[in-house]
Amino acid sequence: MRSPLQPFLGNAAKRVGEIEVSEKAPDLGDNYTFVCSQLIMTQLASLPHDYLYSAVRERYGVNLSSMPGGADHELFMNLQKLTLDLQQEHIKQLARFADAEGTVHLADTYAKVLPVPGSTQPQILPMVLANLIDPVINQEFTIVPQEPDFWLWDNMPGTYKFAVLAKSLDPKTKEGII
Repeated sequence: MRSPLQPFLGNAAKRVGEIEVSEKAPDLGDNYTFVCSQLIMTQLASLPHDYLYSAVRERYGVNLSSMPGGADHELFMNLQKLTLDLQQEHIKQLARFADAEGTVHLADTYAKVLPVPGSTQPQILPMVLANLIDPVINQEFTIVPQEPDFWLWDNMPGTYKFAVLAKSLDPKTKEGII
């Protein structure tokens, strides 16, 4: 007999895969001189993840594997795509908010840093896929020359830290001419 978990996972994967985030943000205006996004981009995707993890735990008494190849592989892959779509759309929305003379300050958690017992090298879990997000940033903004503002936030002392990166960005004009 097939477990009711499998149909749930299949249906959840299908529904998550159908979510379209492009240009769905509310109209909050534009032409702002200063736009600030502080630790928001990575939080956008945590909401659907957390909801589904809780739903599976409550309904079926199991945890999602959150890994490729598990029973929830299709759901995992669709959640990863949703995460990337949300992060890319967030960058585009920030560019729409700022006027041509404005500045956007973007700071977010690029990775979770976990200690590895018996090793001096930590395990790094990316939260922002820079190789996929940075091209969108470069498309929408001119990066203000500066030393990268990078720090480790010791969110759970002795357990893990977050690697946070901050950038100041100047928007490109709608026509792409500065």
